[in-house]
Parts: sequence; C-alpha cells; structure tokens
Amino acid sequence: MTRGARLAAALLGAILLSALLAPWLAPADPRAQGALESLIWQPPSAAHPLGTDSAARDVLSRLLHGGRATLGIALLAVTVSMSLGSCIGAVAAVARGPLDALLMRVTDAFIAFPRLLLLLLVVAGVGHPGNAAFAVLLGATGWMTTARLVRQETRRLLATDHVRGARAVGVPWPRLVARHVLPALAPTLAAAATFAFATAVPLEAGLSYLGLGVLPPAPSWGNILADADARPLAHWWLVFFPAVAIAVTVVSANVLAETVARRAGAIDADRGEDEA
Repeated sequence: MTRGARLAAALLGAILLSALLAPWLAPADPRAQGALESLIWQPPSAAHPLGTDSAARDVLSRLLHGGRATLGIALLAVTVSMSLGSCIGAVAAVARGPLDALLMRVTDAFIAFPRLLLLLLVVAGVGHPGNAAFAVLLGATGWMTTARLVRQETRRLLATDHVRGARAVGVPWPRLVARHVLPALAPTLAAAATFAFATAVPLEAGLSYLGLGVLPPAPSWGNILADADARPLAHWWLVFFPAVAIAVTVVSANVLAETVARRAGAIDADRGEDEA
C-alpha cells in the first residue's frame, strides 16, 4: 500500500471512529439551544471550538453527531446498492437469454433516468420517509453500475477452467456462484463499494442541504451547511468545517478505492497468468 493510501485509510478511519464515538466525544447535546440573544452565530472560540449556529447550538457537537447520520446513511445505502447490484448481475450472468436481456434493459432504464432527479421526485412527492428508509432509497437508486460489473466479471469467471470443471461434475449453480465466483469477485466488489460510498456521502449531504435528507434539529453534514443561511461568508465556520469533513471523506474513500481496484486488477492478472 502506498503512502497516500495509508494516509487516506488513517483519515477515513479517524472520521469513522469520531462518528462512532460522537456521544462520548461531543462536548454538548447537538440539539440543545443556548442563550439565543448572546450565543447565536458565535465564531470559533475556547468555549465553542467550531462556533455556534443560528440556534446557539455547538457546531463541534453537531459535526460529530452529523457524521453519524451522514456516514451511517451512506453505509446503509452502499449495502443496499451492492446487494441489489450483485444479485441482479449474478442472475443475469448465469441465466443468459431472455432473462439476461430483460434485466439489462431494466438496468439501462435506471441508468438513463438521472438519479438525483429520481430522488428529488420521490422524496418531494411522498414526503420524508425517515433516515433508514431514506438510506434504502439511496441504495435502491444506485445499484446499476454494480449489476453491470458483476455480470461482466461473473461471465468471465464462468469461462475459467476450474469453474467449467465444477460445472462438468454437476455442482449446482447456487453453490458454484457462492464457492467459486463470489470469493473471486470480493476485491472488485470492495473497490466498487468504496467508490459507491464516496458517491453516497456528498449525495446525502446535498439532499440534506436542500431539506430532503436528515431533517433538523437532527444534525447531518448537509443541514449544518444549510445553517449558514444566506450569509456563508459571515458565518464561514458553518460552511468550512462540514465542507472539509465531506471533502476529506470523499477524497480518502476514492484514494482507497483506486488502491483496491489496482490490487484487484493485479490479482486478476496473476490468475490469468497461472491459468495460461
């Protein structure tokens, strides 16, 4: 692993750990309001290291707890999208024929429709479904790339000699996929999941910023940004700190994903040489 990848892993690990330990690290209740007349819009100080917002709430506490919301929703969304995409891609690769064609046409239809527009239509149309359902909705609109990747890689693996040998001796399809295909796909799926996580974090933050994600007074990185109101330069701390958290998380996840993808490519190349 390169120095950059180690740094990215350390930063991402620190961010995830701080979100996990937010109830113990946060100096105050993230929803508790202070004295509105004297503590609103306070810049960073010794009493409030990251300042306060329009309701005199401590921004450091909200940033830590907001990380729990943003990262938790992103992780659940990635779990849903990877599970759906893997199942659809594997079924399409194994089934072939009309079922394969049908699944790929459905995938193409979802790809053709802008994901953000679909999310806006659903959330705006039915109202906010709650954080867990919101995460599932994010995942249910982001499985298509995984489905195509799994379909392509599964077809390649099904053509290898050891999988053909297993098929020749009558190994059932479910066991064949579980024992011979999915373990070989693990590095590729890990890279895809990390890329998906890097996409889900700013997507959740953007929707929360628009008021369609995590709803105040519950904190998330997106609605902390929205607290800057119409004066982002005057209330710069409400923009700077959550923006840095989002940027560091996304960049670190992308660096790790690229590292895992390169290693997965090297593993596939080694397997190809061994089989040759």
